[in-house]
Amino acid sequence: MELNITTDSALPQLCVSAHNKGAYTGLYKIDLPDGDYIIRKLTPIEAERCQTLSDNYTAFGIDDMGNTINISNTQRYKTIGNGWTVDVIAHILNHIKN
Repeated sequence: MELNITTDSALPQLCVSAHNKGAYTGLYKIDLPDGDYIIRKLTPIEAERCQTLSDNYTAFGIDDMGNTINISNTQRYKTIGNGWTVDVIAHILNHIKN
């Protein structure tokens, strides 16, 4: 995998190429100016925990016929990422001055 950092804009832009099977192993090599790092993708359960959801909250769904179905990890990540974390929103709202 290659990571290219450009500083043409105000913020660095990271470009990741996963040709070293990072998509299959969940491990990604990142070369930064201060050294090389290997990072690991979160599991769906870890992502759920970050969003204060219970374990396997997104693991199952219900189809049009009312049957319980397994949800793919890809769809679980999308669901978790598109959600609002109630605890975080409550914390923010508690600190907004009237």
